[in-house]
Amino acid sequence: MKINLATPLLMMALSLTGASAHAQAFPLTMTGLVTSPSCGLTVDAIALGDVPLAEFVSSSLPAARYSKSFDVRLQNCEVSSLSAASLKFSGTITGSTSVLALTNMNSPGVAVGIGVQITTNDAQHGSTGTPVKFDGSESYAFRPASGKSSYTFLASYIRSPTAPSRAPGTANATATVTLTYS
Repeated sequence: MKINLATPLLMMALSLTGASAHAQAFPLTMTGLVTSPSCGLTVDAIALGDVPLAEFVSSSLPAARYSKSFDVRLQNCEVSSLSAASLKFSGTITGSTSVLALTNMNSPGVAVGIGVQITTNDAQHGSTGTPVKFDGSESYAFRPASGKSSYTFLASYIRSPTAPSRAPGTANATATVTLTYS
């Protein structure tokens, strides 16, 4: 018996060519943004503690032991990655742009004739002993090359330069610190 395979093979070949493949191209678009987180600040809480009123009789500043060091730290960024960064302070002043008024001054129970002074205390950023101005007129620059992502300051109570008298009481104060960077 002779089997002829030519016909079935021919039929199979014809059926394969009759079913043509279809293709379509569609664009694939990706969108997004690569960002770096914005810089922020963290500021230490400052507990100046109890200072005897007698500390302000012979001097406008109490003894150094009553001064407290604190840091303002960059958050979510490294100072070395910035081309410039600086801090400004603002708050209610009393008698001088470098004396911060007490919260609720002139209210019952609040100390009289006392304010808060902050001075720079950071040799790595090039400034020590400079009184901070609370009117936003001065900037305190980080030195990016130092690699130090914090700025150290010193806070203390101070006798208000224009107050005719002093009295004990609560001595809280609040200031706003603003970071500018590029």
